[in-house]
Amino acid sequence: MAMKSAASSAVRSLLSSSSSTFSRNLHAQGERKKIVGVFYKGGEYAKSNPNFVGCVEGALGIREWLESKGHQYIVTDDKEGPNSELDKHLPDAHIIISTPFHPAYVTAERIKKAKNLELLLTAGIGSDHVDLNAAAAAGLTVAEVTGSNVVSVAEDELLRILVLVRNFLPGYHQAVNGEWNVAGIAHRAYDLEGKTIGTVGAGRIGKLLLQRLKPFNCNLLYYDRLRMNTELEKEIGAKFEEDLDAMLPKCDVIVINMPLTEQTRGLFDKHRIAKCKKGVVIVNNARGAIMDTQAIADACTSGHVAGYGGDVWPVQPAPKDHPWRFMPNHAMTPHISGTTIDAPLRYAAGVKDMLDRHFRGEDFPEQNYIVKEVNQFLFETNHHGHETRCWFFCNSLSVFFHLLQKPSSMSDNTQEYLVEVQTTTTQETVLTPLDNVVTPLDNTSSKNVCEKKKIVGVFYKGNEYAKLNPDFVGCVEGALGIRQWLESQGHQYIVTDDKEGPDSELERNIPDAHVIISTPFHPAYVTAERIKKAKNLELLLTAGIGSDHIDLKAAAAAGITVAEVTGSNVVSVAEDELMRILILIRNFLPGYHQAVNGEWNVAGIAHRAYDLEGKTVGTVGAGRIGKLLLQRLKPFNCNLLYFDRIRMEPGLEKEIGAKFEEDLDAMLPKCDVIVINTPLTEQTRGLFDKDKISKCKKGVLIVNNARGAIMDTQAVADACSNGHVAGYSGDVWFPQPAPKDHPWRYMPNHAMTPHVSGTTIDAQLRYAAGVKDMLDRHFKGEDFPEQNYIVKEGQLASQYR
Repeated sequence: MAMKSAASSAVRSLLSSSSSTFSRNLHAQGERKKIVGVFYKGGEYAKSNPNFVGCVEGALGIREWLESKGHQYIVTDDKEGPNSELDKHLPDAHIIISTPFHPAYVTAERIKKAKNLELLLTAGIGSDHVDLNAAAAAGLTVAEVTGSNVVSVAEDELLRILVLVRNFLPGYHQAVNGEWNVAGIAHRAYDLEGKTIGTVGAGRIGKLLLQRLKPFNCNLLYYDRLRMNTELEKEIGAKFEEDLDAMLPKCDVIVINMPLTEQTRGLFDKHRIAKCKKGVVIVNNARGAIMDTQAIADACTSGHVAGYGGDVWPVQPAPKDHPWRFMPNHAMTPHISGTTIDAPLRYAAGVKDMLDRHFRGEDFPEQNYIVKEVNQFLFETNHHGHETRCWFFCNSLSVFFHLLQKPSSMSDNTQEYLVEVQTTTTQETVLTPLDNVVTPLDNTSSKNVCEKKKIVGVFYKGNEYAKLNPDFVGCVEGALGIRQWLESQGHQYIVTDDKEGPDSELERNIPDAHVIISTPFHPAYVTAERIKKAKNLELLLTAGIGSDHIDLKAAAAAGITVAEVTGSNVVSVAEDELMRILILIRNFLPGYHQAVNGEWNVAGIAHRAYDLEGKTVGTVGAGRIGKLLLQRLKPFNCNLLYFDRIRMEPGLEKEIGAKFEEDLDAMLPKCDVIVINTPLTEQTRGLFDKDKISKCKKGVLIVNNARGAIMDTQAVADACSNGHVAGYSGDVWFPQPAPKDHPWRYMPNHAMTPHVSGTTIDAQLRYAAGVKDMLDRHFKGEDFPEQNYIVKEGQLASQYR
C-alpha cells in the first residue's frame, strides 16, 4: 500500500501544474503558420526516386500544399547547436516536424525559446527526442503518425533475426573477399524453425512480428504490460510471460519492442543480460538507450550474446568510435528500419492529415497523441487502445504502474488517475546453451546382415571450427556422426575433403568403393570417367538435396542407385531465401557497411529500400522448397505467383494464396522479386540468359539458392551492373568452390555467400540421420523411401528425365 500511495503521489505531482504554466494561446483556425521540418539530406540520392519524400529535398511532399494555403515551410537538416538553422527559426515557429531517423531534439530550453510553438509532430513513431514533461507543462500538443512504419520495422526485425541466427554475414564477407570456407559459417548457423523467440513488448510492431513468425513454427513468447485477448493469442500462437526475468533464459532470440522511457532506459544492463541464455541473439529496433552500451559490447565479445542486431543507437548519428561498430557478430545499421520508401509515403500522408486537422481546429486520431491539450501527458500511448501506462523496473522486482483513464464519475476539472502496482519476484536461472531441435544421432549398432563395404565420404573440412559445436557433423571431422556405427559393423569408412584431380584421396579410393557420400556444399563430382573406374560402386548418396554433381545418365547405365535425403534441408533453404529477399528489398547491406565503416548516411540506404509487403514475388519452381517459401511469405501480404511443371492442388493453392502462372515469360515482368527453385537439368542449365533476364521488370531482385548454372554467369553480372537487376543473392555458384575472380563477387548490390543455405546445424543433423537410415536399409537389402531416389534400377526420377 505504501508503494501504491507513493506512486500515486508521484504521478499526481507530475501531472499537476499551476494554471499560469499554460499561458500560450491556442491556435486560431485559418491563421498562417510557420512550419519547420527537420529531415536528413538526400544529397545525390534525392533525385533517384520520385517517392523518396523522407529527405530534406522531398520535404514529405507537402511543400506545394502548405504554401498554397499561405503557410511558411522551412526545411533543414541543420539542427545542432545555438547557431543551427533550427534554432534560428525557433522563436516564431508554430509547428516543428521531425523524424526518429534524424531527430530534432526539442529540449526544455528550446521550448522556452519557442513562444509561438503549438504542435510537435513526429513523422514516424517515437517521440523520445522531445522533452515530454516540458511540452506538457507548456501546453503543447505532441503527436506521431502511429502505425506508419509498423510493417517496415517488423519486417526489418525478422530480417535481422534471420541474418544472425543463420550466420549470414561471415558468409557474405567470404564472398566479397574471394574466400570459400563453409565450415566458418556452418558451425554456428541454425534454422529459425523450432527456436524460442521472445519479444519484450507486444504492441503493434511486436504483434506483427509474431504474426510474421507464425509460419516458422517457432516457440513464440511475449512479455508486455497487458496480455492479448485469448483469441488473438491463439491465432498468433504466442504465450504470455508475466515475468521478464523468467522469460529471458528460455529464449534463443530476444527482440526489444518497448518504448524508451526513464524507466526502460538502460534496462538491459549486465545483470539482465546475464539472465539470458548463453548464445542468445538480441535484436533491438526500439531505442538504443534501452541497452547498456558497454554491457552489450562486452557480452558480444565474451560470446554470451552470440549476435546483436539493430538500427538504433544511444546517440544518433552514432560516432565513429561507438563500441557497437566493433563488436563481433553484429548486424548494425544507421536508423533506417522505419524509413523505407513505403513508410515515408505513409507517414507523409499522416503528417499532411494531422496538419490539415490542426489548421481546421479538429482533433487527431486518438492513438496519434503523445501529449494532448493542457495537462494531459500520455506517458506512453498504448497503440491498441486508449489506456496509458508508465513502466518501472528494478533488478529483483518487476513493477509496472498501470495508469487508467479516469472513471466517468470523476470531475472533468480534476486530473485524477488510478494506479495499479503489480509485482513479480524473480529467481536466478541456470544458463543453458542454444537448444537443438533435432536429437543427436543414435549410433547404436543394427543387426549385421550384409557383407563388409567400403564407404567414402567427401565433406568440407571443419578445421578450427570442428570442436566448437558437438552437433557440427557435416564436416570431415564430424563425418556425419556415423563412423562408430559403421565401423562397429566391420565397414571401412574413408572421409576426406580431397576430391579434385587424379591424385586426390577420392580418386585413389574410387576403384574399390561400394558407396560414395557427398554433399552439395563440397560436392564430389562423380563423372562418367570416375564411374567407369569404380568397379564395385553400388550407391551414390547425397547428404542433402541436389545430385547434379553426378553424371546421372552414366550412373543409370551402370546400374548404380543414386539417392538424396529429400526434405532434409527444405526448411533451411526456404528460410534462407526469405532472408535474402528481405536483405535485398530493404537494402540492408549498404547500411551494414556504413555501421562497420563509421559512417551515417540514411539517404544512401533509404532511397532504394522498400517494404516487402504488397510486392509481387514469383517462384520459378514450386516443389518442397518453393511451397514452403510461399507459406512463409503469406503473412507478408505479398502478391504470390508460381511457375511449375505441375499445378498445386486447388486447396493448397488457396491456403497459401498463390496464383499459378502457365507461362514463365509472362510471369517474369510481373515480379518485383524472382526466386529460383527449379533443379538443374539439361533443360534448365543456362535458363536465365541475357534474353530471359531482359524479360524481367527493370529493378527486379533475384534470389537463387537452387544451382548457379541455371543462370548465365556473365548475363547476371551485366544486368546487375547496368541496373536492370537491382540486386542478386544466392549461395550457389558455377563452379563450386567459386574462384576468387568469379564476376559475381564484384557485382553491385549482391548478397552472395558460399553454398551454406542447406547446411545449418539443424539440417546437418537431419541429413546425417537420413544417410544413416538409407545405409542401414541398403545393407539390409531394403528399399529407401520412394521420394529419395534420383536413379533407381536404371531409371531417372521424373524431374531429371
